Amino acid sequence: MNKKQQAELAFWKDLYEREGPVSFTMWRMRDANDILRHFPELGDEAGVGLEVGTGLVSVFEYIGDDSLIASIDPLQLHYEKIYTPDNSDIIYRNDSGESIGLDDEYFDWVACINTIDHTLNSRKMLAEIYRVLKPGGRLYFQVNFDDQLTAPHYTKWSTFHVELALAYFTLIRAEIERRDEHNQYRYWGVYQK
Repeated sequence: MNKKQQAELAFWKDLYEREGPVSFTMWRMRDANDILRHFPELGDEAGVGLEVGTGLVSVFEYIGDDSLIASIDPLQLHYEKIYTPDNSDIIYRNDSGESIGLDDEYFDWVACINTIDHTLNSRKMLAEIYRVLKPGGRLYFQVNFDDQLTAPHYTKWSTFHVELALAYFTLIRAEIERRDEHNQYRYWGVYQK
């Protein structure tokens, strides 16, 4: 585990221990509601979905839909020592976004939310997402445009980086919102393969 991954693990562990199970669940439910505000179709999305970069627990635990969801994170085995959801329908896998150990053109949709800047090789991750996404499948993509680079992040992103990195996807819609409390902008985009 490298230092960025150690910082990521420490973030989630500290958050869970500081918040406690009930407050942590409420915190992740707020994240899920925020995602549904930007990607409302994720609440109704059917088929087989993939979440890349889960963190301690998938936000899809709090988004009711009819999809079969696989959720991957390279730190999953470490997260399971901190918290494991009860009665989850989500398949959690210890996989990296840069090397997704799943079949080509398998997923109807992929969610990559606040993940791309937490990976060493974003180009490889997006190529893997493209590989596992069915033709016509959708990518739900979110990244923070931070003013400064903090410990678990590998690169700072901007609109230019997004346009360059996702050039081989077709943009359906996008928006940028300001988050004053975190001194950042957030980019939300829906793409199609």
